[in-house]
Formats: sequence, structure tokens, C-alpha cells
Amino acid sequence: MKIRSCVCTDQGRRKKTNQDALLLKTARAGRCRITLAAVCDGMGGLACGEIASAACIRMLDYWFYEELPVLLNEEDKKPEQIIEKTKKRWTQMAAEMNIRLGGYGRLHEVRLGTTLLAILLIEHRYLVIHVGDSRIYLYQNHQKKLLTQDHSYLCRCVAEGIMTLQQAQSDIRANVLLQCIGASEKVSPDFFSGVLEKKAAILLCTDGFWRGMQQEEIDSVLRKTFRKTESGMGKMLDVSVRRCRKRGEADDISAVLLHISGRKKSC
Repeated sequence: MKIRSCVCTDQGRRKKTNQDALLLKTARAGRCRITLAAVCDGMGGLACGEIASAACIRMLDYWFYEELPVLLNEEDKKPEQIIEKTKKRWTQMAAEMNIRLGGYGRLHEVRLGTTLLAILLIEHRYLVIHVGDSRIYLYQNHQKKLLTQDHSYLCRCVAEGIMTLQQAQSDIRANVLLQCIGASEKVSPDFFSGVLEKKAAILLCTDGFWRGMQQEEIDSVLRKTFRKTESGMGKMLDVSVRRCRKRGEADDISAVLLHISGRKKSC
């Protein structure tokens, strides 16, 4: 498996600090290529959002360097078994981080929280963890799929038929989340797993990115990834971020773009 990747982040037009945090790690274990990518969006209206997002990224970084190698060295390891054990561990980690950030907030009398979105690739198998309203798009077989569903009040209203999508797009409660790491009593992450085709593109992004882009523009970014170099992918993300800023996006704008190619093989 071969992977091209790039990242881009911008603090937006009205922010004094960038409360987004990103992670991109790659490694090899025998014949396996392993990649971990993540975006965390420190909550815009909450104090110390950059502390919350950075704490989640450090948690994943520690897991990648300290815990994943132990898991990979277990006897009779198979990608699907690694995925299942990772899912259980990530559930624990999200709960632990939620308690830690909640305690920090009470101690310092501040409210802080963050979304959590990460994907682990083990060759062509993937696992996604999702809390909040950051999004991950998968493009393969000439089709784009939004893997995640926003944990937001408006998304639930649309799903339950209380309002239409058009009504939700103009509603002032766009930033009201039903759960996030650090500001919720408890968190229940969504998980998604599957197998990628021989060629695929993956986009992880915070709400400042997907809200500032039209869906056909996101489609275009994913499609063009297949014929871009890594440098070209980076320039394409930069152009997208500048487009979001010109349209008045005030929130932080962050994205990670991955292109996966090569024949499938077992580890």
C-alpha cells in the first residue's frame, strides 16, 4: 500500500488562537503499512479549546508510539483482531479523556471541550472513531461517502423530521453539540470500519472546512487527489482553505487529505 498525504490548518478570520489540532503518523510493521490521522476541534465558544484538542492529539500520539507496537507484536495478530482491540481501547481512552478534561475545567472554573475524529489504516483496513461534528469523507469507485454523522442538535432535528435540511442550514444553533470530549457528562463514540478498494481518497476535516465548502467542491478535491502529487494535494487544500476564508468563515479551518493506492495484501 502506498499513501500520499497532506495537512492544512488556519485559525480563521476572527480567532486569536487556532483551537484545532491535527495528527498524521505512519509506520511499518513487517509488510504492513500503518497510518494514523486525526483532527480535533477545540470548541469555539468554550474557553481553553486549544488545551482540549491538544490533549486528545497527545493521547493518540502516545497510543501510537507506546501501545500500538505492543498490540502489533502479539502472537497470531491479524488486522481484523488489531482493529477490534483498538476499538475497545479507543473507547476507554475517550472516556478517560472526557473525565480528565472535565476535571481540569472544574478545577480552573472554565469550560473546555473538543471534537475527536481519527482513522487508523492497517493496509487497506480502516477504523474510525468519531465524537462531535468534524467529518470524514471516503471516495472510491467514483463515489463519495460521508462516513460520520454530526453529533449536533440540528443534525438530530433533521434526522427526526423536526426541520428540513434547508431550515437547519440557516439556523443559529449550528454549533450546539450533543456530545464532545470534556464538556459532556459521558461520551459514546461512533465507530466505523471496513476495507478500502485499491485506490481511495480520504478527507478528515473540522466544521470550519466542510461548512465553508460546497459539496461539489469537496467532491472535486477528492477526485483530483488521484492525479495529484503530494505537493499538489497540499496546494489544493491551501486553495480550499483560502476559499473558506473569503466566504467569511470565522471558525478554525483544518483538514487532512490521504490518497491510498497499491494492491491489497495481508500482514
